[in-house]
Amino acid sequence: ISIQVYILSYAVWEWLLVMDTWHDIHINLDIITCGDFAAGAVLITYGGVLGKVSPFQMVIVTIVEVFFYTLNECIGYVKFHCFDTGGSMIIHSFGALFGVCAA
Repeated sequence: ISIQVYILSYAVWEWLLVMDTWHDIHINLDIITCGDFAAGAVLITYGGVLGKVSPFQMVIVTIVEVFFYTLNECIGYVKFHCFDTGGSMIIHSFGALFGVCAA
């Protein structure tokens, strides 16, 4: 459980760094909530590769996945204007497919 908390907090801060690089953002509760969604996609991937990877490998997967999740989020929301209520297109599908590819 401790590695999940570490990965969750690291994914939120990495998402903030990546988004701040691409856009000029100001940190508030809404932005941190979006970072939690990125961490949710990472934890969905973690569920797919549980027992197959070490904690260090999962940190590497987190670094790579948050970058590509942010890219996917920008393409989906900004370019294609696709929004859904539960986040199943951007969050759940990306996390699950990334987990399958990582496994």
